Amino acid sequence: MNLYSFLKSQTKICWFAGVIIVSGIVLSCDSTLEPLDQETGIFSIYGVLNIDDQTHYIRIKNLNDPFTPEATREIDADVMLENLDSGTSEVLQSERIEYEGVYLHNFKVDGIFEADANYKLTITRFDGAEVSITMLTPKRTEAIAFPVNQDCDKTINVEIESVNGGAVNYLISYMYNGFRRVAESGVLNLEDNMDGSLAVNFIPNEILRPQFRGLSCQDIDEDSFRFSYWNYSPGLYEKILNDPFDILQSTERFGFVYRNNIEILVDTSKVCPLEC
Repeated sequence: MNLYSFLKSQTKICWFAGVIIVSGIVLSCDSTLEPLDQETGIFSIYGVLNIDDQTHYIRIKNLNDPFTPEATREIDADVMLENLDSGTSEVLQSERIEYEGVYLHNFKVDGIFEADANYKLTITRFDGAEVSITMLTPKRTEAIAFPVNQDCDKTINVEIESVNGGAVNYLISYMYNGFRRVAESGVLNLEDNMDGSLAVNFIPNEILRPQFRGLSCQDIDEDSFRFSYWNYSPGLYEKILNDPFDILQSTERFGFVYRNNIEILVDTSKVCPLEC
């Protein structure tokens, strides 16, 4: 699956549940989700949360419950979310929804999340046994493009600063015949770049040339390109990419994402003699 198809599928999931409902286990800080015991059940946790959304849902399921209405109607669990950096905590309330003959239990979180902060999610079973996960939110990274308002045969550099360890995926898009089209996509990670910055370089006419058998800047609807990017909690993007999602069966995805975009102005006037 290419990146654009993956993002489209995530958008559909997001529309269905009010959030991007996916599942997760270990994202950062050496935390693990261990079975409570093999006989009486394991809680799985689902949810990729955009830190700037106002409403979020975290879906919890007892994996030993069969997929029947009777078994899934209620969930014997209390769920608490803590900000370990600020010391605040909240007991989450469940909103039950029906999906394909079973009930899903989505625990609601209101308000935006603090960036670059450690959050701990704790699930307490009716008998007092607990499962907890600690995860790091991404930073609210800023992207800067330079130069701008230059002709479309010059290289544009985009720098994303202050990433705290998670992968960043990006799309470069443009408007053509009334629709937004993707010209380029990719994934960035820090690897050996210890200063926390990431960079993308592109030449507008070069990324347009493969589109529709040879576009140039003079053909697009707007004098700009949009650079959109998603910054994930450490380890989360790799988990999503390598493990196809199933809304009922998946058990190993959880974390945060920060989304942003910038508009990059370009000079779309003809450059003689090349385009005259």
